[in-house]
Amino acid sequence: MTSLVQRIINLFYSTNPQLYERITDKFEVRGARHQLLKNLGIQGGERVIEIGVGTGKNLIYYPKEAYYIAIDINRRMLVRAVQRAKEFGLYNVEFCLMDANNLGFADNSFDVGIATYALSAIPQNARAMSELERVVRPHGRIGIIDHDY
Repeated sequence: MTSLVQRIINLFYSTNPQLYERITDKFEVRGARHQLLKNLGIQGGERVIEIGVGTGKNLIYYPKEAYYIAIDINRRMLVRAVQRAKEFGLYNVEFCLMDANNLGFADNSFDVGIATYALSAIPQNARAMSELERVVRPHGRIGIIDHDY
């Protein structure tokens, strides 16, 4: 059962993506997204999954040589992320409306997994983390930034 706090968070995320960005920017560690993507050392040809892509704040830091699947459960957030990808000229990203607690990919499908400020907003976030671990290959890399982790 989803907690009241998680339901409120999810309602907030689904209302207005631009308002979401303005408010959440105040709570994020400046430069953390860029540093995480840099530390992951994403290489050309690698397959990367980002759960909870939201409005696509990480897209600007995606190395262009890799292939990305970016998922979110919120259609409005994905629409903004797609717009942002077009603004940045990113054509190596596939966006999917999907629940992070039930990833529709085979085991070991990705080289890298990313979750930035997503797990704290996902009900049953331990399940989402297990799913991320399942789809990232052994010895792959997972990068997380969050309020609670």
